[in-house]
Amino acid sequence: KVFISVKNAHLVLADKPTRRQYDYDRDHDRAQAEVNGTNVHQEQHIDLTEVLERIKEMQRPPGENIELPVQCKLEKFFYGGRKEIKRKRTIKDFYLGMVTEMHTYRSIITRGAEEPLITNFKEQGDWHKETKPDTIIMQLSSKPHPTVERKGSDLVSKEEIRLGEEVAHE
Repeated sequence: KVFISVKNAHLVLADKPTRRQYDYDRDHDRAQAEVNGTNVHQEQHIDLTEVLERIKEMQRPPGENIELPVQCKLEKFFYGGRKEIKRKRTIKDFYLGMVTEMHTYRSIITRGAEEPLITNFKEQGDWHKETKPDTIIMQLSSKPHPTVERKGSDLVSKEEIRLGEEVAHE
């Protein structure tokens, strides 16, 4: 009810013709009170400091940042793709209270992405009564490959590859 009153007051005071009408009525009431010797009717004002304090109490501090190191195939970083991780998390259900469920986190890996690729899932982790839900930070890196290794944006062969005349002589 208080928020609606504040919103309506803001809309009224922002509109200049309506504001002039309110000012005119206020001045008319003051003049009439002076002439007739009566008191001006004062409406009870709203103290917004109490409302702001209640809002601050209702806001919860942020949850924890949970880092998940995840390894995926080197080909995912080369061609691009999507990595899905299934993980249990606790959520707040309106009827059942705190419930544990399996949740799938999907991270998109663009072609030639840098390692480690960091994907944030803001407030999609476990829910808590005292704080906001946790933030999941997924750190994607490539698994060791049997024939090549990654150095920056290049793929380097682990074994020496012979080309040209050496191969022809054999």
